[in-house]
Order: sequence, then structure tokens, then C-alpha cells
Amino acid sequence: MLRRDFDFETSDSTYSSHSIHPFAAKFPPQIPRLFIEELTQSGDSVLDPMAGSGTTIVEALLLRREAFGFDIDPLALRLCRVKTTWLEPLELERDGLEIIQGALKLCTSQRLLRRELEMRFDTETKEFLDYWFMSETQLELLALILTIERSTTSPVRDFFELVFSSTIIAKTGGVSMARDLAHSRPHRDTTKNPRNAIDEFRFRLAKVIKKFQNVPQRVKRVFVMDRSAKEVPLPKESIDLIVTSPPHANAIDTLGGVTLCD
Repeated sequence: MLRRDFDFETSDSTYSSHSIHPFAAKFPPQIPRLFIEELTQSGDSVLDPMAGSGTTIVEALLLRREAFGFDIDPLALRLCRVKTTWLEPLELERDGLEIIQGALKLCTSQRLLRRELEMRFDTETKEFLDYWFMSETQLELLALILTIERSTTSPVRDFFELVFSSTIIAKTGGVSMARDLAHSRPHRDTTKNPRNAIDEFRFRLAKVIKKFQNVPQRVKRVFVMDRSAKEVPLPKESIDLIVTSPPHANAIDTLGGVTLCD
């Protein structure tokens, strides 16, 4: 039986690719790391049937285990895949600079951007954008996403789109009129002076690329699939350890779940 102190409140949970994007109710990566280190060996298979943002999957990759992750949330699936894909940091820096420069150039064409904004979104979406974002911010964000879409391909595009998304939903500060995104129901603050979206993207991109330098080139298989926990397509007795965190595990007094497989 493992007897450990599970108080990781003061520990750094943003190493490697864990910090690329916010995700509700993530559990500290030190928890799956502890169980994977103590209860498996290099080359063993680890499963998270409710993978969420991929915390267990990333830890299994870092510890040279074979990893299987399943979820039905599109954001969770994209996060898992990007966070476990090795991307050349120097290429990310080069592509990121091109995106920023392209977005800045597009921002000089205000009429083009406004026309694209009207064509891209329906009335309901436009009303949503007008409520949460200043007009200038909308154009900055549009310039960024247009440049990302035009200049990159998957999986690099997926990486930059997640950095773009994290720019919008930052817990504090950020580019929207939201007072606080640390909670599930943010409030609009008309006195707020949002940050420049391109500057915020540049700032977050630099931080994420630095963290991604620690993502290993894949040495063991990593599988991330769009399946519910009830439909895990794995042979019987093919998994050595299951480490999973039920939804909202760090929003209540629980440590998540750990299951050993015979």
C-alpha cells in the first residue's frame, strides 16, 4: 500500500506541456506521476478512460510508459494530442514569429478585417463577441486566427490554435471584458482595459514553447481516441495501471481514482 503526502499545493504543476491551456478541474500531475512511478515499470501500459486535458497521458509519456487516453470532449482530445506530440521548438519559434508579424500586418487593413468579421459569424455569435470583447480586440483576434489558418498545417496548427484559445480564456487579466475566468461564470466588467491580443499571444507563446522543450520525442506508443469510458476498445488484461480523475475532482474534497489491473 502506498502511503504518501498528497499535498501538492505548493508544487509546480506547469512543467512540460501541462501548462499550454486552462482546463476545468485538472488534478496535479504529481498524483499520476507518483502512482505511475511506484506501480509500473518502463514499458508498461497506463490507461486514463476519462483523459480530460491529458495529465495522466503526459506523465506516462514523460516516464516512458505506453499510454492510452479516451474522452468524448473535443477540447480534451485536442489537448491530449497536442500535449503528447513532440514539435521542434525552433520551428515553433519561427512559425510563431511569422504568425505575429502576419497578424500585425493584417491589423493595418481594418476594412478587410471588419468585412471578414461580418462574413465569418452569424448574428447570435456576433452579439456574443460584442458583449465580451472590445471592437479593437475582436479585430486583433481575427487577425491572429486568420494568420494561423493560412500559414500552418496540423499538428502545428493545433498547437497554435490552443495558444490562441488560451489567450482568450486566461484566468486573470486577458483580452476579454470578463472580470474573472477562474470561475465557471465570469462577469462582464465595463471598467476593464483588456490587453492587446497580439501582445498577449506573443507572451503566452514564448512561455509555452519554453515548456514544450521538455516534451520527449515519442519513445513509447501514445493512443488518444474519441471514446467514452464505457467503450474502451482494449483487450482484457492489456493494461497495467489505470489512473483517472473523475470530473471536477479538484473542485471537491477528493483525490481522484486509481485502479490496479491484475
